[in-house]
Amino acid sequence: MSLSEAKQLSTRLNRPLKSFGDDVALSPGLVDVHCHIRDWEGYHTATRAAAAGGITTLMGMPLNSLPPTTTVDALQQEIEASRKVKLMSDVGLWGGAVPTNTSCDNGMHELQQLLDAGVFGLKAFLAPLPSDAGYATVSPGQLSNAASICGARNKPLLVHSELMTQQQQDSLADEAHNCKGEGSYEAHVESRPGKWEQDAVKVVCELTDRCHMHIVHLSDAGCLDLIQTTKEKLRMDK
Repeated sequence: MSLSEAKQLSTRLNRPLKSFGDDVALSPGLVDVHCHIRDWEGYHTATRAAAAGGITTLMGMPLNSLPPTTTVDALQQEIEASRKVKLMSDVGLWGGAVPTNTSCDNGMHELQQLLDAGVFGLKAFLAPLPSDAGYATVSPGQLSNAASICGARNKPLLVHSELMTQQQQDSLADEAHNCKGEGSYEAHVESRPGKWEQDAVKVVCELTDRCHMHIVHLSDAGCLDLIQTTKEKLRMDK
């Protein structure tokens, strides 16, 4: 809002106008819905940094917690860690959908319990992860199970959307970096072809009849038409 607009609003509402000067921007508190709060960082440091930047709510991702937030026990450990320090902003937590809680009756019951225990939704990876990540990739079938469970509880499912095998990823990365060099941006782009993201986004879009699906880190423009078509179909079906 410009100063002239603010003056008009002040007059119309019969309220005083306070100027903070040209170097200050006044805005509502921001919400960071995709935040990795690492254990070495801690909740006090993370929320203090957020508050300094005008962010009043952090939504913590499940991947970088130790242990990852994929069970009720892990969620309780995360909550206890946050209670031991002074929080400078509000905090919410996402839960994790992994093979162990999306592929059998006992596991899926555990996933239901995790959602019921207070996480705001689930995060899943279709892309391979490093072996030491402590967090595993789900298959399209396991993602479908998670979507059904989220839908029954009206909670969203967030997906890192690339679909390839670890062997495909390693092979193409080695080829690209051998040709272009280890530090080459072009090599990185060539090592992550758009088709991998498009294939994964198609899987995600096919599950939008189950629950609210959200694609994280969208980078390939070739996905936009598919997403737009899916959104239009959802609007028509309502």
